[in-house]
Amino acid sequence: MNREKFFSAILQNIHDGIIVLDKDLCITFVNAAALKISGWESAPLDKTVSQAFTLLEPLNLTNLVGKKLPGNNDPLIFKDAIYKCGARTSIVDGSIARIPEEESTETAGYAIVIRDISELKKLSATLDYHVSHDSLTGLINREGFIMELEDILDSIKRIEENCGLLQIDIDSYNAVKAETGEAGGNALLTWFSQILQANLKHRDISGRLGSSVFTTILFDCIPEKIESVTKRLHTSVSCGFSFEDKTFPVTISIGMVPISGKAAFAAGILSAVDNACNTAKKAGGGTTVSG
Repeated sequence: MNREKFFSAILQNIHDGIIVLDKDLCITFVNAAALKISGWESAPLDKTVSQAFTLLEPLNLTNLVGKKLPGNNDPLIFKDAIYKCGARTSIVDGSIARIPEEESTETAGYAIVIRDISELKKLSATLDYHVSHDSLTGLINREGFIMELEDILDSIKRIEENCGLLQIDIDSYNAVKAETGEAGGNALLTWFSQILQANLKHRDISGRLGSSVFTTILFDCIPEKIESVTKRLHTSVSCGFSFEDKTFPVTISIGMVPISGKAAFAAGILSAVDNACNTAKKAGGGTTVSG
């Protein structure tokens, strides 16, 4: 076996896609992995890159096979790039390396290595979702909410937006759960999470902090508007919760803390709204206390 056939056999049997271009950016070689990633039935030999595929940076959508081609022996490394071939789009990691002429400093072409990570990205997104969301209600869980709040506080400080933070505890949760069991308790939590989301704007963020405690960030909301939201929530639960042909009275305790461009740290704001919610609960529930 000659040297060329030997290396071709190796390239055809590796898992990474290999696309070789000449100095005019015409395709001269494509291995089996690149064919699969691209969805090509056969290699588009002698076609230019612009005719065959597009490789874009994820942030600014700059074409990687163009102005950024390496001019020395250091390969261009890319991550999470967008690889488009006709109607097919993949997310790929990889590199572009310059191929020098034998016994010369001139450029003979370029070797593009691509690794399809589309499924890996989907799996990672799914895992991130499950880690940061409550499995029962689908709302953000405590850990996810705290991370969101940190980012939101930074944004509020920059643009000086007025927002509000609510903490809500279902007063009757323990009584309903004691009578109906786990199934009834879970149904009550799901029912309230739906009421909570129905009374908020699309941009607002809700979460479940644990047990029967929920929280919400209200965007672009002055204190008067925050109070109107809390009143709607009290009214919405006043019809009671029905489970297995029985209706249970429901009240909620709400702690309310306005957030301005001078907002402090997340821990301090969460502590203030928690204290306000506990004060409302100790007062008998069914009310709102401002922190």
